[in-house]
Amino acid sequence: MQYVYYITVHSFVGQFYGFCGSRTTKFPSNLVKDPCHNGSHLASTYSALATLKIVGYDVLNLDSKVLLLSMKKLQQPDGSFMPTHIGAETDLRFVYCAAAICSMLKDWSGMDKEKAKEYILNCQSYDGGFGMVPGSESHGGGTFCAVAALYLMGFIQVDLASNSRESAPIDVQLLL
Repeated sequence: MQYVYYITVHSFVGQFYGFCGSRTTKFPSNLVKDPCHNGSHLASTYSALATLKIVGYDVLNLDSKVLLLSMKKLQQPDGSFMPTHIGAETDLRFVYCAAAICSMLKDWSGMDKEKAKEYILNCQSYDGGFGMVPGSESHGGGTFCAVAALYLMGFIQVDLASNSRESAPIDVQLLL
């Protein structure tokens, strides 16, 4: 558990407060003129929180308000998420990470769920699966991230194997 705490990144103005990937991705503070290069990453934050939960740590003891407030700034106007505060690609992986973080912390103030849902739905392909970004080829990874994020956000509350389409935002029959 000490290692997970070690990779916590404390926020500077405008930075995402979360966890970085490892000690090797952090530059020594005495060598870094701009602390933005020691920032946290959305996927690393998801992984660190999941690790803490697995070992029995109550993640609600973390400073979740600061984490969620800074995470909300990573959400883009189209509903997707950047993984870092300095910009990078946006796709379904990071929407899933954000949804999982909010779910683990039992607080959805870190994301606009409706915007995220619209982004996810825009990623559904003609074959029913999901690509990582709108208009891309669907595959298992994108489909997992889409369906899991929609479920965590509470938008899928039906038995996916049933013929019922009620309250499902995606075309379940096309997906199956």
